[in-house]
Amino acid sequence: MNQHLIAIDLDGTTLNNQSQLSPDTIMTLRQLAANGHIISIVTVDVPTEFQVNFMTKLG
Repeated sequence: MNQHLIAIDLDGTTLNNQSQLSPDTIMTLRQLAANGHIISIVTVDVPTEFQVNFMTKLG
């Protein structure tokens, strides 16, 4: 399998209307990472502490 870089923005596509990750999104991103893909946050308008919290939730 080829390894892919998956770049995500912390916006309404990744987050729900409460600015939270849904359980389905967490599960999908964890599965992608477990399969060897690289998950990267690509955003400019989100504070660093929020980004760290986001990555912590993913494990």
